[in-house]
Amino acid sequence: MSAGASPVPALARRLPPASRAALAKQLRGLLRWQRDLATWPRPSGVGRAVPFVSLYSSRGLRGCAGVEQGEPSTRIARAFLAAMHDARFPRLTAAEHLELRAEVSFLRAPRRVTLAEWHESFEAGTHGAALVSPGAAAALLLPEIALARRATATTFLAALREKSARQAAPSDELFLFETERVVVYDQAFSKSNANDAAAAWLSGMITSKSEMIFEVDGTTAVGDAVGEMHHARISIALAALAAHGGFEARRKRALGRLASEIGDALAGRDVAGWPRGPAHVAGTLALASLAGVPLREELRGAAAWPALQENAWHAAQVALALGREAPAALWQACVRGLEREPWAPWTAMAARARGDVAVLERTLPPLVGSVRADAPHAGGVCMPSHRPEAVPELALTAVVVEALAPSASRSREVTQATVRARRFLRRWQCLPEQAPGAFDLRTALGAFPGSPVHAGLRVDVTGHVLLALLAVK
Repeated sequence: MSAGASPVPALARRLPPASRAALAKQLRGLLRWQRDLATWPRPSGVGRAVPFVSLYSSRGLRGCAGVEQGEPSTRIARAFLAAMHDARFPRLTAAEHLELRAEVSFLRAPRRVTLAEWHESFEAGTHGAALVSPGAAAALLLPEIALARRATATTFLAALREKSARQAAPSDELFLFETERVVVYDQAFSKSNANDAAAAWLSGMITSKSEMIFEVDGTTAVGDAVGEMHHARISIALAALAAHGGFEARRKRALGRLASEIGDALAGRDVAGWPRGPAHVAGTLALASLAGVPLREELRGAAAWPALQENAWHAAQVALALGREAPAALWQACVRGLEREPWAPWTAMAARARGDVAVLERTLPPLVGSVRADAPHAGGVCMPSHRPEAVPELALTAVVVEALAPSASRSREVTQATVRARRFLRRWQCLPEQAPGAFDLRTALGAFPGSPVHAGLRVDVTGHVLLALLAVK
């Protein structure tokens, strides 16, 4: 692959802090100007690199444009104006003018790749791409398109070819690149400890009625109050709040609401989001117990359900919650499950809780092996059954960290896998200095998405990640 080529002028190196500050100041000035048309901001530029300006509101992307023409110091303003009047989107409303956020992106580290190299190298959420055909302008997609389309390497390339509106030809050149971006919001966000920000987001998802919102879209702030496996997933979030501390009043109110709804469901009353299958019910009871709901007797009863013993994933959750009190038959079902699927983070955690060293040692190598050692998405974890190009999921990665972390001090391989996975998790947190402009930090600040190409912010994902990060001292 050729490292020096570029479909459009790109940055030669990362932006220094002074340049980032100047760009942010200009973008803030442009956002103020488009609201009141009073003061045109002082221009700034970064040499020949082409700026791409994207504008977002609570309705999502509202315009995007890149400008190569004119003096470098005028290009950001030109791109901003072009994005404001992007004909592909409806006209901005008066309310949207007041809430716009802006992102400027520059290509960095572009390189020409073959089709085979593309599938080996493309990292959804990190890489953008360009397709250059003789006699035609480059078709270019920024990394954020992967978030909008939940793209893989295959689907991102398909979107790029669709944008080019040309049939594939041997003379086409395919480029892969990263971006350097600066995002400016319509309000200031103070920096805080990443773990504290995650806990604050989880706490903020608890309503005045002590309900916990299941999921919210990080780009539009549209949420789902209830979702699949609702009570199990909010149990993870509440367990994470308990581990972090600092939000006890809210957490206890939500825990009381959770206990009440579980009681209603067990009494046969209709409860929104309650699972139907016995194994899923047992898993829900286990996770709620780990979060602090008193369910010991109910768990002992569920441990004997035949359907649970056929489901090693949920059986291990029950074994973890019961620890040494878990019936031998249930634990043997978990151990037998390793023959069908050796990748079993809950069984690893249950083995540790039971003091079963032999089973614990058996579970660790598959977990270590599931943490990607190299790009794309180094440190991420997918279900073993997924295709190699699958984009890793943050909750799965976090569960593996939870399972591995207590053993990290005893094994070099476990330590390295844990470090890689934690680095992957940290990278995707919605924080002012790293979240793409597509995320509305008024809703998303501190949260973790389901994956690098998923805008949904589910409470159990952030809960799992917070537990994982707290597990490593």
